Amino acid sequence: MKKFIIGLFFCLIIFSGCSHSKPSAETKIDQTGGVYDYISGETDSEIKKVELISENGNKSEGQIEGTKFQASTPALINDQEVNLKIDFTDGQEISKKIKLKKRHPIDNYELFAEKMNPLILVSNGNAKTQFPTSHENGIDVVALENGVSTSVNIQDNQLIGLSVTDEGKDINKELPTILACFQAEYNVTDKGVIDAYNNVLENKKKTSFTSGDYKFLFEYNDDKLFADITKIQ
Repeated sequence: MKKFIIGLFFCLIIFSGCSHSKPSAETKIDQTGGVYDYISGETDSEIKKVELISENGNKSEGQIEGTKFQASTPALINDQEVNLKIDFTDGQEISKKIKLKKRHPIDNYELFAEKMNPLILVSNGNAKTQFPTSHENGIDVVALENGVSTSVNIQDNQLIGLSVTDEGKDINKELPTILACFQAEYNVTDKGVIDAYNNVLENKKKTSFTSGDYKFLFEYNDDKLFADITKIQ
């Protein structure tokens, strides 16, 4: 009887030593971008693959760096719940439901284009950015001028967000003109926007400014300057 007990105890040690604890993930939501919502995080195990699955079944694969990850999904005009699926190199996987709050529309897209286009031309003769007066719903690059690309997120004909990317070829024409014209047309008069813009040019550090109903975000990534405009209420 004593030998049986010792043998059973030895087996329990073996099984407990061979068991794998289920991995976990800490996540962070970033909804400051103009066109996408971002979910980033870190796990306690090395990652093989990350996917975000939307409510309508669309899948987008995230970026991985060891135990860290970042994934994105289009920002929507309504609340949404996405499924974050993480596959690990040891064969395990976890799924996590993440709720994302709705975005507030800036304006009807066609009205926005009609307001901004003539103002851009009048404000700066060197700026060439023009928004198509009509455009289908979705996320798209609508202008590429002087090394500056402008992307929009349109849903139900509403402009949800605006993202402008400067590749460093021209920082004195398109982007500052778009910012100035937006401020003039949507009554964002506080000079804090320009201060935030100048600050990121000088320090290359992520910075943002909120004025009234609008938030302006500036950041550098791979020597590209990103500027995003969203409405916060």
